[in-house]
Formats: sequence, C-alpha cells, structure tokens
Amino acid sequence: MMKCISTVAVALLCCMWSFAERNAELAALESHMVLVSRGTFQMGDTLGDCITGLGGSGELPVHPVKLGSYSFGKFLVAFDQCDTFCEATAWTKPYDEGWGRGDRPAIHISWYDAVSCCDRLSLKAGLAPCYLISGSMVTPDWEANGYRLPTEAEWEYAGSRKRQERPIWERKDYSTQ
Repeated sequence: MMKCISTVAVALLCCMWSFAERNAELAALESHMVLVSRGTFQMGDTLGDCITGLGGSGELPVHPVKLGSYSFGKFLVAFDQCDTFCEATAWTKPYDEGWGRGDRPAIHISWYDAVSCCDRLSLKAGLAPCYLISGSMVTPDWEANGYRLPTEAEWEYAGSRKRQERPIWERKDYSTQ
C-alpha cells in the first residue's frame, strides 16, 4: 500500500510503507495519514471547465485512470518539519515572509527540495529512495518503496475522489474566513 504525505503545493510525498520500526519523526508522519481506497476515476475536465474557459486544454481528453490504494497525509508540511530537514542536511531554511514558523505550512520549497526530503525520509525509514539525484538531474525509480511525490492522478484522485463536485480548493465560493 502506498502512503502519501501532504506538503505545500508541489511538495506532496508518497511512499510504499513497510512495518519496520520507526523513530518518533516517522511515527508522527504515519499517524497523520489517511487511507485512499483503490479505484478508477475519470481524470481531466469532467466539469466542462475547458468549455467555459476555466480549464486548460491539457485537461482533455477525459480518460479513465485506475489506482491502487495508498495513504495520503492529512496536513501540509509545517515549517518545524522542514526546519528539521534543513538542519539535518545543512540546507538553508526557506524564508517565512515574517509570518512565523512552527506549525505553519512551509512555503518557498522547490520541487528539488521536496524530492531531496523524500529521499532523506526514505533512508531514515530504511526504505529505498525513489529518486536518483545527480546534480540537477533527478530520475524517479517507480519501483522503489520509499517516499515520493504523488503523480498528478494520485493528487487529483485524493482531492476529488468519487465526487462529482470540485475539490474545495477549486471552488469559487471557498473562503478561509
């Protein structure tokens, strides 16, 4: 079964999970995951947004996608988690815009930072890293059992699984107030 951990925007992590002993950091990640049951869904512009100008032509044609079960993180990766990674790897901590750190969602994280974090968590958990990183070249190993970023299909399925409505973050009436 796959497990995914939410992060800010691009930085969503997935992994194949083993039942090996985990340290506190990994146990905390596991406790914040929910199961996304396997299934088939129609991927693409199922709501007609391309016709109304809200969607892009890359969302066509609509096509069926079949996914196995996986787990997905309930929460965005927070600055405290990101800071732990940066301290362990001597990377520069991302700027917080002066809004504070702690349990606030981390911002200013690159895709490269996200895949590097995936590999670090994989090694820490005794799993095979999903990315071979050589300089600026990143090659995914889809057969590895470690943490990785989800595919577009996994993200879309987790966000709107078995619903005919838009995920909450895409709705025009969505408000954080």
